Amino acid sequence: MTADKSGRLSANYKASSILDAAVEYYIFYEMGNETPFPEQSDADAEISVIRECFKKISGDENGGISDMLGRLDDARNIIIKKMQVLTAYIDRFLVYEYVMNRIEARYTKTEQEIDDLLGKVDKDALTGDIIDFIFSTKEPAEVNDRVRDIIGQLPVRMSRSKFLNYVKDSIKLYSDSDRDSLDGFVYMIRTSAMLYEPDGMNNYFSVFEKVLDELGEADFTCMETDYYNILSDKIQVSTSQIHDISDLYMSLQRMINGLYVYALNANTVLDDKDSNIFNACIDIIDAVDGALDEGCEPDADSLFERIEGALERLYEDRIVLEAMLGKEISVEDKGFAVLKKSERLMSSSIFAELDEKPSSGPVTPEYLEEVTDSLLKDMQAMIKKYSRPVVRAVYSVILSSIPVFFGNSDELTEYIRHSIEQCADKAELVACYELLCDLIMDDFITDGD
Repeated sequence: MTADKSGRLSANYKASSILDAAVEYYIFYEMGNETPFPEQSDADAEISVIRECFKKISGDENGGISDMLGRLDDARNIIIKKMQVLTAYIDRFLVYEYVMNRIEARYTKTEQEIDDLLGKVDKDALTGDIIDFIFSTKEPAEVNDRVRDIIGQLPVRMSRSKFLNYVKDSIKLYSDSDRDSLDGFVYMIRTSAMLYEPDGMNNYFSVFEKVLDELGEADFTCMETDYYNILSDKIQVSTSQIHDISDLYMSLQRMINGLYVYALNANTVLDDKDSNIFNACIDIIDAVDGALDEGCEPDADSLFERIEGALERLYEDRIVLEAMLGKEISVEDKGFAVLKKSERLMSSSIFAELDEKPSSGPVTPEYLEEVTDSLLKDMQAMIKKYSRPVVRAVYSVILSSIPVFFGNSDELTEYIRHSIEQCADKAELVACYELLCDLIMDDFITDGD
């Protein structure tokens, strides 16, 4: 009985994977056709591996790509590295977007316009509106989310020691957790603080590093309007390109995952229904190849008509089979190892590690102290390295991400009032007022709907 279910699941993986990969191949073609990929993408090698696999599947070699597993594995790992680099760049640009947003009013409004706007703001009333917004829901989790949203918009006016104490206290919350959870939390803080430098940071997408170097040297307290506009444009262009490149690599990873699963289950025999799906996928692959190589426009309607409903059917069957087999087959079973790897590759976590890692174990007092000391040391170096506006931006990003650190509503109210009253920068106050009002109004409109 187990062997029968195992064979059915393997057949499902084979049909599902080639279907997912073929559909993604067509999406990849449309992405490049509608909006050409940025020159900085540097994905030729990964695309070449994918296209070679597709040509083998639809060519004269009986669809066998087991010999491509090593290259698929290498390409998959390279994409993961590149995505880690792209994520690190995005986190850095988010900090500078925050800084530029806070000084925008200096360059888009006159002094009189700024004074008129601020003159209409009642700080006590604004504080009350914010508190009402936070506690207008009774769900504790949503209250915490709203607190973090508000903190992310408020001016940050606190000493270095107080900020570091907040970070230190948040790490202590993981004293009874496992190391993976603690490491994930510290990773979040490091990347938000522009401390995380993944492997390949010096090899991939270096054009963005040049923009960040320029931003790091900019004087945000005294900047000409023309230069402000130049930097704003550079940030906008860079972030847009990074998002486009990320979309490209996510598409490539989905195809690689599908091809990987297909290679693992290639020897499984498909029934007539799934064989028809396979043949339809080959036609999609051939159509995309023709479009990429010869510029032939594929007929999407006729191509996808033959696979209508197949994705949903295969998915529903797969979920049932995975649930049943997960209880019946031991981890030591070699056949199950292939199915388990296929399951990971077919999951929504497209960058998941393929081999199950052993438990990292609980957090020990020694490990907690080591991690805390290392992070605080690096944070102090970051604070000395960057200008005050950039450091405040980092504070804001981190404070809006760590667990809520207020003991009660009175402490929260005082924090909000203090943040607003202690901010003497009129441009920053304008930005904060507008963002806070938008946040509260969005919730009001949503509730009204």
